[in-house]
Amino acid sequence: MDNKKKLAVFATGWSNQLLEKYMNGVRLATEDINTDIYVFACYPEKADSEEFIKGELNIYNLPDLNKFDGALVMCNTIDYPDVIKKICDRCDNAGIPVVCTGGDEDTEYSVGIDNYSGAKTLCEHLYFQHGIRDFFFVAGSKENVDSNIRLKALKDVINKNGGSFSDSNVFYSDWSPKTVIQFMNGWLENKKKLPEAIVCANDELAVIVCEEIKKYGFKVPRDVVVTGFDNLLYAQVYDPSISSVSQQFDKIGYESARMLVDLINGKDCERHRVLPCKFMPGESCGCMEGVNTVSIRKEISSGRYMDSLNNSSFYNKLSMIERNIMHGKCYDDIKKIFKELNDEFNMYEGKSYHIILDPLYKEKMYGSLSEYRIEGYADKMDVIFSIDGGSYKTIDSFDTSEIVPQITDKNKNHLFICLPMQEMGGSIGYIVFADDYSKFNNPVFPGKYAEKVSSALIKLQQTIYTKSLIDKLMKLTNDDKNI
Repeated sequence: MDNKKKLAVFATGWSNQLLEKYMNGVRLATEDINTDIYVFACYPEKADSEEFIKGELNIYNLPDLNKFDGALVMCNTIDYPDVIKKICDRCDNAGIPVVCTGGDEDTEYSVGIDNYSGAKTLCEHLYFQHGIRDFFFVAGSKENVDSNIRLKALKDVINKNGGSFSDSNVFYSDWSPKTVIQFMNGWLENKKKLPEAIVCANDELAVIVCEEIKKYGFKVPRDVVVTGFDNLLYAQVYDPSISSVSQQFDKIGYESARMLVDLINGKDCERHRVLPCKFMPGESCGCMEGVNTVSIRKEISSGRYMDSLNNSSFYNKLSMIERNIMHGKCYDDIKKIFKELNDEFNMYEGKSYHIILDPLYKEKMYGSLSEYRIEGYADKMDVIFSIDGGSYKTIDSFDTSEIVPQITDKNKNHLFICLPMQEMGGSIGYIVFADDYSKFNNPVFPGKYAEKVSSALIKLQQTIYTKSLIDKLMKLTNDDKNI
């Protein structure tokens, strides 16, 4: 298919429902176009070690962008400005268009969200409708553009109306639940007076704040108003429902993909397109619950059993992977084990997925002292498992620039989700899940899967390497005795 387009999407998986909505929009925008979409996703956190973060972000170096037609970058999920710039520079060097979301790249095309107006409407609602004057802001990271815009909106509303807002009323969480829990526990244990309102940079932070407040006997909104941003499903069904702002990320994904396709086809496009946000009042600020909150809660409750069953099955599979891999005695056993695992229990992986290893993995298993690559991937990679459309294929190695070792039906549109496998920053390979948009329903699961497979493979490698050393020492000892 010479006319088939290849689109790269760069994002992190911690964005939860934002990534799901965004990719649903991308899917709708490209379903009538002959296109393959490659999503390069990872799971770094600010609290992680520098080595781990680099190992995760290395997945962005996997694609040879000269073989792609265009790229989408979810800048608002990638909290590393230098990484975003590097991706955009690589696209420019490859001569392909790139459309950013939520970033401030002056030279790139972008589809943005009017964060400021949405946050301003929320803050004005608290200020005028609820008479709140004492605010505290739980921010994301200091470098995050969206978080800073939301903070600016709060400051502007307060300052414009004769109030004042001190920087001491801001806590930078780095988007980490653990950090927020520790901060709130310290605050409440020291019996520090609660403000009238805690405005949070997103819904996840808002829910965590509410949970910690509840532990100490306080109630939202009776004792303190709490608001979020994103209007995600779990925030809508939380009790109390979180007052928030909808970014309509399905529309963002759709518009970004359509703009990219237009640019690929040589059409003129406005450089920056901004879509509106919508303030959604909820119970957490003292307003009546949203029109759909009750029905959404009922729907979520009715599916709770299946969600629990699916979660249990997923983590059972992870345990099976670890146990079975550790039974391996040599490199070739790994291939057999993954096939047996897939035959026995495939509730999560789907009909098409691939596990790719750096050749150094096998070499290090048998004594090589070479270090894993910190940046980039080998020109050729080893394949330890490959199934496409339910069909197994034995492939020893393939050209890494192809990314996927086999594509059975090249006439179809395909989705490929690429995830890093690493060990303390060193790349041991990557995993590809194919043709399954449901993987975005719980974006954390693919990352957990890659993490567990990586851990199990490294443990097996170290076990076999240690055993080979012991065997050598035993042989030397026996030889000395025989002399």
